[in-house]
Amino acid sequence: MEVSSYPVDSTYSWVVATVGCILFSLTMPQARIIGIILVEMMNVYNIDEQTGLWIASLTPVLIFAIGPVAGYALTRVQHRIVGATGMVLISSGYVLLAYAPNVYLLYIATSLVGVGVGFSFSSLIWAATVCFEKSKATAVGLVTAGAGIGTLALPPLCRYLFDNFTYQETLLAMAAIVVQFIIPFMLIRPKSYWKNSETNSRNLKGNENIMFQLSDEANKSTTSLSSKTAEVVTQSK
Repeated sequence: MEVSSYPVDSTYSWVVATVGCILFSLTMPQARIIGIILVEMMNVYNIDEQTGLWIASLTPVLIFAIGPVAGYALTRVQHRIVGATGMVLISSGYVLLAYAPNVYLLYIATSLVGVGVGFSFSSLIWAATVCFEKSKATAVGLVTAGAGIGTLALPPLCRYLFDNFTYQETLLAMAAIVVQFIIPFMLIRPKSYWKNSETNSRNLKGNENIMFQLSDEANKSTTSLSSKTAEVVTQSK
């Protein structure tokens, strides 16, 4: 199906861009949040600074390194599935960070966060470019502006949680917050939705035309029958 099946440059397109901005504000600042988590993680797991930096660095590296894989996934499945999968991976990474029994699993945990962010932000950029033609640059700018908003809002929130709750409680709270944002991803409808809507609309119009033709033919038949009946009655008189 062609991209043109989307309602390009419509009101719905701006809904997608706005939702993308909100989701972007949650996903992209994760690399900065990992820096705050690093300080607490080093205290909890008693790890040295060098090891901690290696663990934390996996998140920003994989955010962009996973791009080709995320791009391929977007060509194979719905973009909202890719984005929602990213949210699940981020949330899973935080849960694993909270309860990792050893240092080695911390590498896997931060990797999950990085891969999840990469999947999520790739799907958001893709959705913004598909839903716009004339205002594509503005839409992409609106979506990516979310990164700045999140960078200002999320690190202070993360710091507040660590100051008032335990290490595990804070990470579980963050995991719960992230997983809730799967719901906004469902607002970004896939191509198949618009294709089916277009097909149903065409079928409905086709059925209406058929009914109109049948009705017209029935009227003509009725008129013809009435005329013949009148002729027969006239002749009989």
